[in-house]
Amino acid sequence: MMRDIQAFKPPAMILLLAALVVMPAATSGVALSQTPAVATGDFDGCPITGSGGDSTLNTEKNRGAAPEQTTPISVAEMTQLTPVPYSDGKTRSDWPAEVQNSINSQERQGVVLTGYVIKAIAEGPESCNCKSLADNDHDVHIYVGNDPDATAGESAIVEVTPRWRAVNPSWDAQNLKALAASGDEVRFTGWMMYDQEHWDMINKNQRATLFEIHPVTGIQVQTPGGWVNLADYQFPTQ
Repeated sequence: MMRDIQAFKPPAMILLLAALVVMPAATSGVALSQTPAVATGDFDGCPITGSGGDSTLNTEKNRGAAPEQTTPISVAEMTQLTPVPYSDGKTRSDWPAEVQNSINSQERQGVVLTGYVIKAIAEGPESCNCKSLADNDHDVHIYVGNDPDATAGESAIVEVTPRWRAVNPSWDAQNLKALAASGDEVRFTGWMMYDQEHWDMINKNQRATLFEIHPVTGIQVQTPGGWVNLADYQFPTQ
């Protein structure tokens, strides 16, 4: 069923894409740390296209290369990007070519999102992980807000995928959940991605945008001594 949303307007999306492309590449003069690349083919027996669902979307979720260039983006800027006017179940192969091209262009953007972790949830079986029941094959779904008191409905989603967690063991659900309790600012580097399968979350006020950082390729936390990689971060003692 079609959701009650504004009709797609290619010129507006083009303008927003142009704004994203020209954003300055500097991020407070601090070098970002990313894992250069992870598994790019099958992972735990699951192909990059996953099993079922939208194979094109699954392929975007399962990317194994880090972006070579990044631009900063905020939660507010992510919420201003124009959504594709299709409901759940509409695969990308069914979109008009101009819509596919617009989204594909945005998904070639490496970005850095700085904000606060509101909450983190270990996901379950999904088509992108071939519906595996193993915890190690599941994403971690992270809500990021402009401030520590933001709600889920005001947040953007970033996702740590199994391929990236396999080479970054500190990126587990326990640590990501603990970042919400820490109150420290966090910086997520990764790929822009559009997840058309979650209009239900928009309608339920469980997220502010269908644009995500997915997969995450770098995580740093702000400390009194500066930004540190999550692997080197000392969580506050309770």
